[in-house]
Amino acid sequence: MSAEQPPDQITRRGFLNAIIIVFGAVIALVVAVPGIGYLIAPALGRKRPQAEWDAVAEAAQLTPSATPFKAVFTQQVQDAWVTVSVQRTVWITYQGPDRIQVLSGRCTHLGCTVHWDAARGLFACPCHGGLYNDKGQVIGGPPPRPLHRLDAKLEGGKLSVRGDQYA
Repeated sequence: MSAEQPPDQITRRGFLNAIIIVFGAVIALVVAVPGIGYLIAPALGRKRPQAEWDAVAEAAQLTPSATPFKAVFTQQVQDAWVTVSVQRTVWITYQGPDRIQVLSGRCTHLGCTVHWDAARGLFACPCHGGLYNDKGQVIGGPPPRPLHRLDAKLEGGKLSVRGDQYA
């Protein structure tokens, strides 16, 4: 007993096939849209302006000396949609307005904070024994590179560094 269907009516099998195709397309979109967004987001994301300078010290703090001193400053960093305040450490050696050395306070091995060991006259990383001379060059331990040197300028009574260079 097979009854013939008119050609303009949809069969139950055809209807179920259409529903499965629609649900499959919806599921594919739900998975694909975030995946595509994840892949192209870095290209569309906002970046910190390259010429942004962060004040790290007052001019009154700068006295000519061959001994570096520590300066801690707060930097605004954008991470995806969130802007956070991050404390950064730099080591400043000031020997005159045209002789300023600013070194990052992060070890190039694993990013630990280095400190100045005045007795030995060098920077030391307490985590893994990294040692740097007063110019930031590696003299011992596992660090693969010297301490990062930052561009600095003395202007308006403040010493500033290029924030995009902090590593």
